[in-house]
Amino acid sequence: MTTSQKKKKEIEKKIEAIEQRLDRKFQVTKEAIELGKSPHKLVSKRPFISLFLTFGLGLLTGKIIAAPQTIRENASDIQSIYKKSYSKNSAQLEHGTSLISDTVKQRVKKRIKQKILDSFLNYAEELLNGYMRKANSGYDTESK
Repeated sequence: MTTSQKKKKEIEKKIEAIEQRLDRKFQVTKEAIELGKSPHKLVSKRPFISLFLTFGLGLLTGKIIAAPQTIRENASDIQSIYKKSYSKNSAQLEHGTSLISDTVKQRVKKRIKQKILDSFLNYAEELLNGYMRKANSGYDTESK
């Protein structure tokens, strides 16, 4: 046997192997298509997935149907909360009490103090940098 005949046989074996793989893939694809056409086969082959899909679709449908009722309930709840807070705030305004809580006041004060301190430190740093530049420029002129 010559080398060309060996190569020919190797190529034929590779082609046969590729044809067998393609046949298996074709068969699997054909079965999947047939399975998709028949819901009974699909459910019998994959019962848990079918059960979860059915449950999910039912849950989604229930949410969609209940949504308008929930929106009305939420709107009425919001209106009642607004009325309560409006009456509470108006009572506070009449009595002269503050609408802003103490924690918010403390945070604002702390933030203002921090801003003042930051601006003071930035100003001091700029002054110090200016003095350092003057000193360095004077030192450079003296050494020359």
